[in-house]
Amino acid sequence: MLLAGIATAFSAAGADAPGLPSSTDSPWLLTVLNLCGVLCFVLWWRWMHRQPAAESTSLVPVDPGVEAEWKTRALAAEARADKAAALLKARLMPQIARWMMTELVQKLLHQRSGLAASQQRAEADVAELERRLEELQAPLADRLRAYEQRIAELERELTVQGEQNRELLRATIATARRKLKAERARSPHDWN
Repeated sequence: MLLAGIATAFSAAGADAPGLPSSTDSPWLLTVLNLCGVLCFVLWWRWMHRQPAAESTSLVPVDPGVEAEWKTRALAAEARADKAAALLKARLMPQIARWMMTELVQKLLHQRSGLAASQQRAEADVAELERRLEELQAPLADRLRAYEQRIAELERELTVQGEQNRELLRATIATARRKLKAERARSPHDWN
């Protein structure tokens, strides 16, 4: 009945869009949908919070012999399960430990190979840097040697020039003394 009312509301209000009712044409439709939602919520709430039926201890009378047999079977099953777990633990643990050791060794070997590769790359980089440094130092060393040679040449020239200058000065002094003697000889005045 509720579905029939919703279906007629949808068919009566189909002026705006086919199959979709307009809220201005049928304001009671929102009210009906809200009531349905509240009803569903209330039913769900009651279902989730229902009280369980009072439990009776037994619907059928139980024979004490059957109950004892059931208990012994349960205890025997628990003992077998404990024994199987212990056996599984005793046999499986060494294998799991071996597997974990193998995995650990494999990871360590993989890390070692990665570290060895990165060390080789680093050594190659250092060798390249050394080569480049030597290339830079070679012209610098050549320039320094050339400067040192030029300084040595200039010092030699200076020493040679110094000797030549001394000889030139001696020659100039000797010439000046000769001129002085010649002047003294020309003029009879007593200079000293």
